[in-house]
Amino acid sequence: MPFSILLVQTNRERLPQPVIPLGLGLVAAATAQAGHQVKVLDLCFSKDPERELAERLRRRAYDVVGLSIRNLDSSDALRPHSYLEEVRALVRTVRRVTPVPLIIGGAAVSIAPAAMAEYLGADHALTGAGEYALPALLKQWGNGGPRPRRVFSGEDPPTGASALPPAAGHTALALGRYLVRHRWLPVQTKRGCSFGCIYCTYSRIEGSVPRCRSAESVVDELKALRSRFRVNSFELVDSTWNHPVEHAKEICEAILSAGLRPNLQSLTLHAGSCDGELLRLMVRAGFCGVGCSPDSASDRMLDQLGKGLGSDQLARTIDAVHQASLPGLWFFLLGGPGETEETVAETFRFIRKRLRRRRDIVMITCGLRIYPGTELERRARAEGLLDASHNLLEPVFYFSPGLRRERLRELLRQQADDRWILMADTHLRAIEPFRRLHALLRLRKPFWAYAGMVGRWLRSSKALGNDAAWG
Repeated sequence: MPFSILLVQTNRERLPQPVIPLGLGLVAAATAQAGHQVKVLDLCFSKDPERELAERLRRRAYDVVGLSIRNLDSSDALRPHSYLEEVRALVRTVRRVTPVPLIIGGAAVSIAPAAMAEYLGADHALTGAGEYALPALLKQWGNGGPRPRRVFSGEDPPTGASALPPAAGHTALALGRYLVRHRWLPVQTKRGCSFGCIYCTYSRIEGSVPRCRSAESVVDELKALRSRFRVNSFELVDSTWNHPVEHAKEICEAILSAGLRPNLQSLTLHAGSCDGELLRLMVRAGFCGVGCSPDSASDRMLDQLGKGLGSDQLARTIDAVHQASLPGLWFFLLGGPGETEETVAETFRFIRKRLRRRRDIVMITCGLRIYPGTELERRARAEGLLDASHNLLEPVFYFSPGLRRERLRELLRQQADDRWILMADTHLRAIEPFRRLHALLRLRKPFWAYAGMVGRWLRSSKALGNDAAWG
């Protein structure tokens, strides 16, 4: 029995850049392939999302409405902002206009599906691979069986293979307004993360066992995207691009064999699974920038955070990135369990010594968002930092008792450098004109590679003003 479905993209955060909702596109494509009538409403650029949603619902009758929720909040202790009240307003709009079942899904829902369904008042919450979960749920409805449970899960095949044609997720979306701002299309080569970072939710969202696509299918998707959208720049958005490392090498070799010559980047290079051979192969395949999240350069903190590597491995990875002449974006996370002024100073000394190139951009986040179901939540509760009833849907941050926040801000101000950026400052609207110019000029390097230049201009013109998070 076919259903008529409206899928709604609820993420309206456009800074530091609007994120193409690839997951929702895959859900829409898979649900349509299963024989259902699917429409997508993307509210990212809407000036009045509630009115736009209400008008769409009144324009035609739907059997089901689905809301895709990417993030719970900004995950930034310096600029905390919850997105859930905006989603609740959309839920109220749906309930006011139509009595049909309301389903929620997306990465944020997989973190705490039952709590999200209760908080938002949804009929069902989908977890895992939505492109399998939603068609399965609709099939159960269509067969007239018992009412499905409130939390409904979907799993993709162990091989990572997809029954969808190449680029199906992208073509299910209207991408024009995204490409004006950011001409890099997302491509996922695998799902699942087997690492154990104490704060991370990837294992809850994607699972802990990597499911890898074939290199051939990835190349086919790159070809289809280039033909369909006239774009030759792609970001590989795996939770960890280079693990398993042999899979990353296979993809690079397949791209070379196909003669594609794309521009590539990934911001999820894992320092513990990296070697010079891989970096050289990545450059030959078309990589023009990489990002890596060591979070700290203190061995004590790397162990506390569950990073699965030491500072010596991080140093070797940095050397390999430098030898490959790749721009690097390095993410550091300060304030975790056990953090002290001494460990912060250790990290800063490492950065000053190892990340001295103009091509190295350092991104710093202060405080760790405590997500439900993580090891960090367990520790925070054991330390008595959380109320027993707190469901963690609203942003709560861990900040080490051994480090005063005011002192950390002082240390950051002392270390201020054009290439050192606080995550909070990436949400400044003064950056938007530079991003549009970057997209217009179709520059080969990723936008973040120009962050030092942009930062110097903003500070010299005082465009950061009192709004900057540096204090």
